Amino acid sequence: MLDLVQRNPVEARTRVEAQLASQPDRPELLTLAAQVYVANRDLARAEQTLRHLIDVDPANMRGYSMLGELYIRQQRLDAAKVEFERRISRNPADVSAHLMVAMILEAQKDITAAKERYESVLTMNPRSVIASNNLAYIYAEEGDNLDRALTLAQTAVGGAPDNAAVRDTLGWVYYKQNLPDLAARAFEQSVASDPDNAMFHYHLGLAYVKTGDRNRARQSLEAALKLRPDHAEAQAALKSL
Repeated sequence: MLDLVQRNPVEARTRVEAQLASQPDRPELLTLAAQVYVANRDLARAEQTLRHLIDVDPANMRGYSMLGELYIRQQRLDAAKVEFERRISRNPADVSAHLMVAMILEAQKDITAAKERYESVLTMNPRSVIASNNLAYIYAEEGDNLDRALTLAQTAVGGAPDNAAVRDTLGWVYYKQNLPDLAARAFEQSVASDPDNAMFHYHLGLAYVKTGDRNRARQSLEAALKLRPDHAEAQAALKSL
């Protein structure tokens, strides 16, 4: 179907809407439908579909990410945050709304507020994969509270063991803890699950640099640059080898 989306988005829309008519709450179908609507430049329908997706599947990490990317594309982060805050005022226990606000705050680089909101989500749902994963990554990026970051990353992996992004976060925490062998193992799993993600290859390359495996580091960094030639950090890491 994804090939059809690229070749003929109008036909793809007809097909996916026919399937949605009989399975309106199927998460993978809603995800595909959102992609189809974006391909057809029907961003309003894409947003509506993604909102429905996170309502029927509150743990769907991709749904939140796609919705956030849509708001960024439309330059609607502020308006979306106001709307989700309004949802929270009507229902303070709406975890999906709290998560969306946290992700919007993170996209706006208001990291302090994002961390507070993710912690609020974890108070409501300590097993939240998305909040655990995103907060762990923030702490790892800051190089702060790494023990807490590891606990959160392990919680996320426990809830979504096959998710490549979650494995990448675990690897990044290990990397920041100066445990490159453990980091490399986690990154290898991410790359195996999603070989088209440049960031996963880049992270794996960094881990190999720390383990002293320069050949594999070079291969991983080159793979990252093949997927994303403008990846400045990967360019710098490769140049330093």
